Amino acid sequence: MTDEAERETLLAKARQANAPGWWQRYSDVIPPWLHTYVGLEEAVSLVCEFAAGHIPDLLQTREYASAVGILDQEDGAQGDPALQVDFKMRRQQLLRAPDPPTRWFLVDEAVLRRPQASKEIMRAQLEHLIELGHLPNVSIQILPFGVPRRADGSFSILRFAESSLPDVVYIELLNQALYLDRSADVEIYWNEFNRLTAVAANPNETRHIILEVISELSRTPR
Repeated sequence: MTDEAERETLLAKARQANAPGWWQRYSDVIPPWLHTYVGLEEAVSLVCEFAAGHIPDLLQTREYASAVGILDQEDGAQGDPALQVDFKMRRQQLLRAPDPPTRWFLVDEAVLRRPQASKEIMRAQLEHLIELGHLPNVSIQILPFGVPRRADGSFSILRFAESSLPDVVYIELLNQALYLDRSADVEIYWNEFNRLTAVAANPNETRHIILEVISELSRTPR
C-alpha cells in the first residue's frame, strides 16, 4: 500500500479488530493472528475464500468441525477442542446476520472426498453445503480435479464496507498468518481467484457434484 492515509486507516481498523469483542472469550484456543482476522471479518462487505485443505470454517457442521479438531490436536494444536468448535459455530452467525456480508467460497473437489470424518458425518456435512448454498449472500463453487492453480494453499480476500479501505489478502500458515495489502500482491490473488472461479463448477453444477459424492458415500460399505 503506497498511500499513507490508507495505511493508517487500515492500521486503525486492525487495532479496532484487536479491541475486546465476542471472540475474546476464546482467546485460550485461537492464535493471536486469528483475533485480528475475526475482528476484520466483522467489517467486511465481501470475502472470497479458496479452500484447499478442508471445508471452510464458516460452512462446517459441528460434527465435522469436531472431527477436524481431533486431527488438528494430533498435529499439535493446543487448547480445548470443544471450545474451538464453539468458536467456529459462533463465527458462523455472520452468515445469517442482518445485512450479512457476501461470502464466496471456492472449494477444491479433493476436500469433498478426503476422509476427514466418518461417512455419516461427511454425508451430513455435504448436505449442509447444499443447504447453505441457498442463502442469498453465499456462493459455493467446486474446483474440479485437474485444474492447475498457482496458489498451493488456502487464502481469503477481504473487501471492506468502507470503500476507502484497500482489499486485504489473508493467508493462514501453520504457526502464523500473512496479511497482504500492497495493491500488486492483492491483484495477484484477485487474478488467481477470478481465474479459478471461471473454470470451477457453477453453483448448479456444484450442487450436482456434491450430490454425486453423497451418492458414492451411500454406495460404499461401512
